[in-house]
Amino acid sequence: MTYLATLKEERDDGSEEPMPKEIEGVLDEFKDVMMAPPELEELRRQLKELLDAGFIQPSKAPYGASVLFQKKHDGSLWMCIDYRALNKVTIKNKYPIPLIADLFDQLGRARYFTKLDLRSGYYQVRIAERDEPKTTCVTRYSSYKFLVMPFGLTNAPATFCTLMNKIFHPYLDKFVVVYLDDIVIYSNTLKEHVEHLRKVFKILRQNELYVKKKKCSFAREEVSFLGHRIRDGKLMMDDSKKVVTKEPVLALLDHTKVFEVHTDASNFTIGEVLMQERHPIAFESRKRNDTERRYTVQEKEMTAIVHCLRAWRHYLLGSHFIVKTDNVATSYFQT
Repeated sequence: MTYLATLKEERDDGSEEPMPKEIEGVLDEFKDVMMAPPELEELRRQLKELLDAGFIQPSKAPYGASVLFQKKHDGSLWMCIDYRALNKVTIKNKYPIPLIADLFDQLGRARYFTKLDLRSGYYQVRIAERDEPKTTCVTRYSSYKFLVMPFGLTNAPATFCTLMNKIFHPYLDKFVVVYLDDIVIYSNTLKEHVEHLRKVFKILRQNELYVKKKKCSFAREEVSFLGHRIRDGKLMMDDSKKVVTKEPVLALLDHTKVFEVHTDASNFTIGEVLMQERHPIAFESRKRNDTERRYTVQEKEMTAIVHCLRAWRHYLLGSHFIVKTDNVATSYFQT
């Protein structure tokens, strides 16, 4: 992709903005994340791709969001940046995201569908030069700032929605529906569909937007869109969502069976599941308060156990139950 202009020569002239005090007080909550060797190798590869594409450049700004990885459905790693501290002090963009029900209503009258998935969608939006330092992320190898809009910013969806609505405005609700970087072209006849595709591709080329061909589907009579399947004017639940109608739906408790309490804890939240014979009976979770975030790992894990025992006291009192946790040290706590 050749979207960005030539990068400017790096100069350390002291012109970078100082970090607002509001952010300094929050950054301690979001420490850097230790990475395993495979993640470090993937980090190096993805940073090189971003640098080669002109999407990032080294930064000396007094900001520093941490980087972590999320596994995709295909097993590959997706680099994420923890912008929670920045998002807390960002003025929210109130531009409306389309209502999913309205989009489905438009598609119900069509027979042929093409779904397009934009390549590096958010990266097509250039960030204002004065705001580039605020996107700085800290890695093991260096600090980098984004010249384009990265994932994770609180206003990124609304900003990208503004772009899509602007360029497709003449065709929206006529033969195009857009939800963020997902575009669906719909038509009643194949002849109409070909003409509609030409118009959409022309718009994309004029705005230097590109699609991932492997993730696109063309002239189909059934389309999967936003977790649903659409065909012949019918809206059907996507196969992946049918799982919720089967096990493990919540089961009714049986006091003659042994309860199992499964707990887990993180720096910010705790979560638990009450089960019997591998069937969930109830779920429980909550956010940690500031004091609890300063607990040791063992104390955090024990807090999760204590919380669920109190929440499910009416189930567990007088019954035999087993607590399962991923922290061995909690088994040595004395009551």
